[in-house]
Amino acid sequence: MREKILVDIDDTIMLDSWKELTEEYLGKKIDLDSLAPGTYVNTGLVSPEYAQYFKEHNLYDYGFLAPDVVECIKKLSRHYDIYIASSFFTPGLPEISSIFAKRKVDFLKKYFSFLKEDRFLILGSKSLLDVDISIGDSMSDQIGKKRNFLLTRYHNKHLSDEELYQKSSIRVNSWKELMKYFDE
Repeated sequence: MREKILVDIDDTIMLDSWKELTEEYLGKKIDLDSLAPGTYVNTGLVSPEYAQYFKEHNLYDYGFLAPDVVECIKKLSRHYDIYIASSFFTPGLPEISSIFAKRKVDFLKKYFSFLKEDRFLILGSKSLLDVDISIGDSMSDQIGKKRNFLLTRYHNKHLSDEELYQKSSIRVNSWKELMKYFDE
């Protein structure tokens, strides 16, 4: 039986979309290095106006694909069952969260057409999933039974080696670096 790999979307496959859309909303650039450890670009911005802005703008029209991500996932799919998962629920924006589900699936169909659509999982919490390996940008993504990979992003640089060890997690800085842990 093939091992199951869970891959997160935001800040793992798609980079800087939240940053770019939030910058557009604020009308100014965000210095990621100035943010407190563990915080996100939209921390503290929840308001009816913010919710309306995110409802009117597709998050996946902003940002960019992580370098090498499509090629790496395609290679992994030859030997593993790949599931791409994301939460549709956006904290502080429950009234518009459902719109994110369709936008995430449309984004995935555009770039990952080589995967069956039933491999795109949009749910409330990834913690319910049973996988062997997980790849993500948050400690909550680290749910693999055997191995977990944390892609370094602005909001997780503060995590210690001890915290990663407790979750059987390996920090990687890119998809190319991550692929060194897999046989081709």
